[in-house]
Amino acid sequence: MTARSGDSALLLAVLGVASACGWEDPPPPLGRGQDAGCTVCEGVCVDLSSDPAHCGACGDACGSDQVCAAGVCGGECAEGTTPCDGACVDLSTSGLHCGACGVACAAGEACEGGRCGCSAPRVECGGSCVDVQSDAVHCGGCGASCASGETCVEGACACEAPYSSCDGTCVDLRGDPDHCGACGVTCDPGQVCVDSACGADCGDATRCGGACVDLERDAAHCGACDAACPGDQVCVAGACEACDASLSACDGACTNLLSDPRHCGACDNACPAGRRCRGGACR
Repeated sequence: MTARSGDSALLLAVLGVASACGWEDPPPPLGRGQDAGCTVCEGVCVDLSSDPAHCGACGDACGSDQVCAAGVCGGECAEGTTPCDGACVDLSTSGLHCGACGVACAAGEACEGGRCGCSAPRVECGGSCVDVQSDAVHCGGCGASCASGETCVEGACACEAPYSSCDGTCVDLRGDPDHCGACGVTCDPGQVCVDSACGADCGDATRCGGACVDLERDAAHCGACDAACPGDQVCVAGACEACDASLSACDGACTNLLSDPRHCGACDNACPAGRRCRGGACR
């Protein structure tokens, strides 16, 4: 079908108007490029239903004593509330408008009775809100500081595990010679507290089961406490080793049962004084 000249002229006129208005493409649908449901006013995406500067339409601002609700500027807020930034707020409890519009409480504070203050269980100490139930510098009250090694638990200072409080001091009962295993249990001179028990000071040796042992040579504790070697082996440099075929293991050492007077013919079979071991017999 051929377009009539009148229709063509009308189409050209419409396109001309669109070009003059700067529409090279159809105008974008509402919400494209921003959250759906918002309207772009002065380059900003706003909610016309609640924005007091654009209430119901771009540029329709509410009065300073009004709020925007459902796109309509309202005359008054409900009793007990005050219009602030276009919203009705309770100045006695609002953290953003505490006592007056725009008066915001600091972090950790709450608005009570129109005044900013620390929210429970926090209290103000030295200009800061602190929890006196857990703060070691202000434990139970401002300035009540816990001692070194203590922590604050439910407003009271207590020793951190594994420490215990003895005479007001945190001590380790597992290794304190003045409080070994319990408060007041003192080890004797020359003793040390190991695993909550007093024992001899082993020096370079190692304490195993209350005895000082040499982990390098002790067959019952070879390399570590209670790491025993088999009966036919000895401990050498902390490792179990078998004796040569002509020797036997006695008391953790390789010995010749044919000639050793301490182990003559068998381990621990010692010859009497003045006698020698020959061929495995005392003579």
